[in-house]
Amino acid sequence: MIIGTDMDGVLTTSPIHCGGLGAVGKIVWGFLRATRLADRIMRRAQPRAWVCAAARKLHEVGHEVRVITAREERYRLLTQEWLRKNEVHYHHLIMRPRGLDTISFKVAAVAACDVYWEDQQEIIDELKARGCPARLYNTTKHADAICAMAGV
Repeated sequence: MIIGTDMDGVLTTSPIHCGGLGAVGKIVWGFLRATRLADRIMRRAQPRAWVCAAARKLHEVGHEVRVITAREERYRLLTQEWLRKNEVHYHHLIMRPRGLDTISFKVAAVAACDVYWEDQQEIIDELKARGCPARLYNTTKHADAICAMAGV
């Protein structure tokens, strides 16, 4: 089985969701990036322990784990460092190319997954509306199902 998981708000407890806020989100994200606060927020993000444990367990028993994040490619090393530090085992780290909107990126990346974990209901709804074949789980609503899937 191919398991896809979002990064911010799923593997991390970080509320760094500016993409869904439209023009305001772009201004906020621009400020965070320009002042390098984004780097600090990402680096210091706390792990959501039960999701990290579920991903680790599924990886250990042979499932393919893909971390699919709307973070831009420029944050790859920082993201890999965070994943390593927090013992999140994965096969692929798929990052959003600069200039591509979050929804289009996630539709393309999630299409190859059997299961996808996301924390933003708007993204789940949009993936469903665009015919995404993956079973979609909102981590804030389906914690029990995800834990049962992983046996944690």
